[in-house]
Amino acid sequence: SGAADAGIYSVEAGGLEISGNTVSDCANGGILVHRWQQAEDGTTVSGNRVERIRARNGGTGQNGNGINAFRAGNVVISGNIVSDCAFSAIRANSSSNLQVIGNTCSRSGETALYSEFSFEGAIIGNNIIDGAANGISIVNFNEGGRMGVCSNNIVRNLSTVGPYPADA
Repeated sequence: SGAADAGIYSVEAGGLEISGNTVSDCANGGILVHRWQQAEDGTTVSGNRVERIRARNGGTGQNGNGINAFRAGNVVISGNIVSDCAFSAIRANSSSNLQVIGNTCSRSGETALYSEFSFEGAIIGNNIIDGAANGISIVNFNEGGRMGVCSNNIVRNLSTVGPYPADA
């Protein structure tokens, strides 16, 4: 807790289990599961509490996320409690065969749950979102994303206030 950058940062792992941690008050990210090239990773992120994650280095979503999978395939993110993140509670970029299941996400500054860019297969289900500028986004299919499923989520208390200026 109180990390100058990310609380937990995994790069090029295989079959890692990240569970039972409390990660809080980090400058740029909570739990990061990253790869240098898009490939299978197999990490499980479950049963963690992640809170008060800032985006000190700025940007449009690369910082300020509670849990982030980047280019990591076959990642399961489940049963986490994530709150008060500058951008997303959970964000996945170019992560194929992703499962985001049964998480509780509160007070996200931007989009609470995000799956974007070149992914093949993403399931976002049975999550509770309470407070965000946007609830769930599965986007950027023009960049190679496909086969996304969003089901059985509860999304409430969305706001018109986000990290960007409003369109004129």
